[in-house]
Amino acid sequence: MLSNFEISKYMQDHKMYKGFEIAQTDCKAVPEGSHLLYKKGFDQLYFIKIIENKLNKESNEKIEAIEVVETYKFSMYDTVQFDQYAMSQKYSFTAETGESLTLKTWLSTASLRSIMPSRIKIKIVERKWYNKIIGFRSNQPSKMIAATLVYITFFVALIKFLMER
Repeated sequence: MLSNFEISKYMQDHKMYKGFEIAQTDCKAVPEGSHLLYKKGFDQLYFIKIIENKLNKESNEKIEAIEVVETYKFSMYDTVQFDQYAMSQKYSFTAETGESLTLKTWLSTASLRSIMPSRIKIKIVERKWYNKIIGFRSNQPSKMIAATLVYITFFVALIKFLMER
């Protein structure tokens, strides 16, 4: 799997992608799109697929091409629900027509939220501090118990390790 750094380097070398930010994404509406391209002041979101260079192993280029799979426009949507998780962000865009687009991103550079047009209403999902901890976000007792057991096991092992030193 390629890193965002390698993809960004490829984009810098190709003028058509200059100024775009990239984020790994998971979107049920575009399952074949592995990454998202977006640009400040630009109305379009590009879901792309990275085609790795596996045939020519002698080449230094790790990427053969970037293929645009699907395009969406910010101007289609009126509101977005923003949910911040421990290591990812979830955006649920909704239009007046009822059309929606939900995507989860792992952003390493600028946040998609910071480049959205000001006319889009942003609804931020507020959580209690403990609902931000992995295993406690869903409020499902089974997940909370499993997470608690994992955390206790980890801390006991850490304490044993530190005491043995």
